[in-house]
Amino acid sequence: MRITSAFIVGMLLSLETAAFAQNLPALPVIPDISCTSTATTLSNQTIQVPAGGNFQTAIDNAKPGDTILLQAGATYTGNFAFYPKQGEGCITIRSSASDSVLPQTGQRTGPSYASVLPKIVSPNGLYALGFFPGSHHFRFMHVEIAASQFTLDLVLIGGTGMLTTGQAETDVNLLPHHIEFDRVYIHGHPTLGTKRAIALNGRALTVKNSHISDIKALGADSQAICTWSGGNHYRIVNNYLEAAGENFMAGGAAPWIYNEVPSDIEIRNNYFYKQLSWKIGHPTYAGSAWTIKNLLELKNAKRTLIYGNVFENSWTHAQAGFAVLFTPLNDQSYAPWSTVEDTTFTNNVIRGTERGFQILASGYGQWMTKLQYRILIENNLFLDGPSNRLFQIIGGPRDLTIRHNTMFVTQGDLMYIGEESIGAGLIMENNILGFGINGILGYNRTPGIAPLQYYPGYRFEKNIIIGMPTSLLQQYPPNNTYAPSVASVSFANVNGGDYSLSASSPYNNAGNDGKDPGVDWSVLAASSYTKPLTVATTPSTPTPTPTPAPTPTSAPSPTPAPAPTSAPTPTPAPTPTSAPTPTPAPAPTSAPAPAPAPAPAPAPTTAQGGSTSTTPTASTSTSTSTGTSGAAGTTSSSTTGTAAGMTTPSPAAPTTSPTIASISTAVTAPTTSPTTSQSVQRPMPPGQAKRQGFVDRFVGKLKSFMEMVK
Repeated sequence: MRITSAFIVGMLLSLETAAFAQNLPALPVIPDISCTSTATTLSNQTIQVPAGGNFQTAIDNAKPGDTILLQAGATYTGNFAFYPKQGEGCITIRSSASDSVLPQTGQRTGPSYASVLPKIVSPNGLYALGFFPGSHHFRFMHVEIAASQFTLDLVLIGGTGMLTTGQAETDVNLLPHHIEFDRVYIHGHPTLGTKRAIALNGRALTVKNSHISDIKALGADSQAICTWSGGNHYRIVNNYLEAAGENFMAGGAAPWIYNEVPSDIEIRNNYFYKQLSWKIGHPTYAGSAWTIKNLLELKNAKRTLIYGNVFENSWTHAQAGFAVLFTPLNDQSYAPWSTVEDTTFTNNVIRGTERGFQILASGYGQWMTKLQYRILIENNLFLDGPSNRLFQIIGGPRDLTIRHNTMFVTQGDLMYIGEESIGAGLIMENNILGFGINGILGYNRTPGIAPLQYYPGYRFEKNIIIGMPTSLLQQYPPNNTYAPSVASVSFANVNGGDYSLSASSPYNNAGNDGKDPGVDWSVLAASSYTKPLTVATTPSTPTPTPTPAPTPTSAPSPTPAPAPTSAPTPTPAPTPTSAPTPTPAPAPTSAPAPAPAPAPAPAPTTAQGGSTSTTPTASTSTSTSTGTSGAAGTTSSSTTGTAAGMTTPSPAAPTTSPTIASISTAVTAPTTSPTTSQSVQRPMPPGQAKRQGFVDRFVGKLKSFMEMVK
């Protein structure tokens, strides 16, 4: 028998496509990474730092198990550095205010609490909090972190060695680890901007129940949270995340550690939002053209779970307006091992965006990467639909499953597939999808079936496609339903936000799994964002009636305490003009490196103030750290929009919120053991003169750089 190359290629494709139905993503493997999970307390002191006290001395003197109390309402200005300590007991840094006036466990904090939070301020464009190699087991609760001018990273975890020796961590065991931010309020400079709130480059890191806002830059990317040289095990849960560039990004610059990929990432129950006052042409536009990109982007990440979040507002500016990008990209050939693998995107709501998903197979040219594998997009709802394009799939990413979603597109097209590259493992089934104007497009292909044939053996069935002209039926796959209108689908209560099928719908149980097409409403309604959850409150204002969320389930009773005042509902974005032509892939997002910034303004003068509050933590002994590094400060707040018809963006995470192990939409997580956290012996911290020396050198270089780019 003669075996030709064509025969071999055909056999390989047939084998791959025959098996693709089983290739769902693996879920993250995350052990207990809480700061106190395995801690052995070596000390139990409370160190009080009054207004005007020396916060850095308190940090240096604290032992594992200690609590540092910063005075509520006081301001602590400086570049505060954290070094390794012996032992694994957690050092807690928090407000001196009583727990009774602070958000409770599981509740999200916000600007309305600023008066009872100590304020940690960067004075010079360098970090407010910097974690040096090997630092570990620090927990921050009930503090505010802010910038006095344009700042690169308000919280810098990993990479601090670049400022002292010019060398970042090159071994994963040297990365900072077991650092937790719980109910922390972080915000950028309101007029000069801030490039990044948290650089999350470490191991076993948690950001939860926090509020990050006003992160923005001119002519450069900005992120609420970004990891590009981290290790593994990240939990980002129940936060408000606001940024102009990418609200969250993994990748974007070459890792300092060879062959390192940020892995095992949980992103759950967060509210991703862009202010419409940043949108040129919007009625609320404030006049500064901050660089706008997307709401979430993965460029280098493995095993990422994105569950139960709200993504709101994304428009064309520095990119094409996609809400979510799974786009493996390498930073100028420095990290060709970069990849995006095992991504689960489920039970999310996306609204107010011009486009939906951009999915690349791999990087290209100087951005070349490994191939993207195993993506699951399941049980998601586009409340008002993208106004242009729902899916853009480039280069043939492998094992892409899109099922049981309800997604509308008001203009443009349902999907674009290109360019001339054969993929494997495309499944689109049991969805309710808008046709838009152009339906399914492809590179050099007739609309309809032909673009899908970039994926030999594709499965496109049991979908309900709304609004396709009957004249095009022969061009589209059989075994689907082509409904003439939204009304003909017979949703339960569109005006009330319930997109489950009514009892009279002709499509009940019409999926190939015997279930209703579209979202499984019982699962979606159980996700935290669909309920008006208990809201963290302050004790000084009357309790408003909770805003009902778009869910058919009843709301739990609100906490019987006054809620923080919410911001006005943002004006809906105008519908953009249709763009039927294929959208090119956006240029790669620039690496998270220092960027041109506005000239810094003088730091605002802080007023004397603050009050003594009850110490909320019992201790065996108490000490006081005094000095000249801080002064009592003013309170601050920022206004952020509350999405129309949505819960106030400061909800508590429900006690029934699912764990990774309970989520059944993806295959069983791998059984490989997680990397064991290793304690690094604590060197003596540098003296104050040495620390101030490198800060002064950095500030000098930053000022020179900004003068040069004016």
